[in-house]
Amino acid sequence: GYYQIDAGVVYAANAAGIRSLNVLINGATSIGAQSTNSSGAVFGVSLVVSGHYYLSAGQYIEAFVYQNTGAALNVGGATNTYLGLTWIGA
Repeated sequence: GYYQIDAGVVYAANAAGIRSLNVLINGATSIGAQSTNSSGAVFGVSLVVSGHYYLSAGQYIEAFVYQNTGAALNVGGATNTYLGLTWIGA
C-alpha cells in the first residue's frame, strides 16, 4: 500500500565535512536523500527526507546517515533522529 515515510537526523556541530541522510527500500533503492556541507563549528546540521511511496508486502525501509569529518560525530538522540511510516491506503 501507500505510506507516508519520514526520516530525520540532527548532527552535532563540527566545522568539517559533509552530512547526509538516505532512505532506502530493501537496502538498495534510494527513495529520498539529502546532503549538505558543514554549517560551521557553532551550529548543528538537521536533515529531513519525507514523501509518499508505494510498498509491496515484504519490502522494508532503512535510513542511512553518513558524515566525513574524520572523527566520531554525535547525532541528536531519540527526539531528533527518527524513521517513521504511516499507512495511507491500498
